[in-house]
Amino acid sequence: MGCKLFRRQSSRVPLGVALSFAQELQKYLESLPEVLNVSLAGSARRWKETVGDIDLVVSTREPNKVAEQFVKHPRLSHILEQASDRILACSHLGIKVELIQVPPEEFNLTVFRDTGSKAHWLHLEQVLAEHGIIPELVQGSSVEEFEKGVYAALGLAYIPPELREDQGEIEAAVQGQLPQLIELGDIKGDLHVHTNWSDGIHTLSQMADAARARGYEYIAITDHSKSLRITHGLSEKRVLEQRKLIDQYNREHPDFRVLAGIEVDILSNSALDYPDDFLKDMDIVIASVHTGFKQDQERLTERILTALKNEHVDILAHPTGRLLGRRAPYPLDLEEVLEVAAATQTAVEINASPDRLDLDAANSRCLMERGGLLAINTDAHDCRHLTDMEFGVMTARRGWVEKNSVINSWPLKKLQRWLNKGK
Repeated sequence: MGCKLFRRQSSRVPLGVALSFAQELQKYLESLPEVLNVSLAGSARRWKETVGDIDLVVSTREPNKVAEQFVKHPRLSHILEQASDRILACSHLGIKVELIQVPPEEFNLTVFRDTGSKAHWLHLEQVLAEHGIIPELVQGSSVEEFEKGVYAALGLAYIPPELREDQGEIEAAVQGQLPQLIELGDIKGDLHVHTNWSDGIHTLSQMADAARARGYEYIAITDHSKSLRITHGLSEKRVLEQRKLIDQYNREHPDFRVLAGIEVDILSNSALDYPDDFLKDMDIVIASVHTGFKQDQERLTERILTALKNEHVDILAHPTGRLLGRRAPYPLDLEEVLEVAAATQTAVEINASPDRLDLDAANSRCLMERGGLLAINTDAHDCRHLTDMEFGVMTARRGWVEKNSVINSWPLKKLQRWLNKGK
């Protein structure tokens, strides 16, 4: 029961689960008249892919009244620890929640410190001390403005929470070499989307309309290929039938482009699920592994390398196959995969589904250092999950990814030129 629920599989909780619950608690706290301000802190504020617990900081002059209401929240199963300024509780899902209460004058600094990471904060404290800067004396009307003021006092550009892991970000800031991180508003389209032609819920038109409503320039319809029968994978004939609908939609919406794509399975024998003569006529091809996870590392790696070397494959989707908290990555020589992806200029996907976040941040950074390309896609199976794009973008930002390295931040014409490179 309680906090053991998730811990049967892992001591950490997937970000998507934690963030949804954290936002619910934050809204609840904001509704209390005694609460002057509230902010998320900890690893969730840094958008780490898994979260050890939910950290919330509250500004109040009446901590006892806030505590009295907080512990009554219906989704908190029991209280583990309670003091005048701190409550540690457990939710019905088994997620630990820590509530820190401080007076208004301590709020900004407390959020900054508790956002972490601990290594980043300790390093920053050392640099502040060396320069004789007392962070408590820095002014700021909001947490972010306060944080900017602290970094500015050192002559540094703002280091956003998602970079604060003490992985060279302070040194880069000192040298004026922080990356110009990709932003959600840079995304021009989603290149991995399913419809009810395979295992999606909504129609092709509904998915395209939802993408247009998000302000995108394009979307790629990439239903599953024929061998993945459990998902109603498309035969060659059905792919061509779907293409007619795509062409019709494009004629009716000249301000937007639906790319005719496919998510082609990389079969256990390394072959792709369609022949090259068929794939060459697709607007975009993404390749992925859905079966044969129990093959050894050498065999699985060879399957993926073969796909990367195919001139018709544009994107490698969810490259390690992991499902956070449910399925470990399959055995793979990921370093070799990233080397070959960079060499062939095949984009590697950051799958933005909160269940995947695959490629992860650390390996996205490794790919960037090799001169590789990324695609940030939602793998949405319904219109609602197009909003998962934010999870992918934040994962990319954690990996120091810049806009120019993400192919779906490119305008349509540039993307099409790249897609036609080997055809």
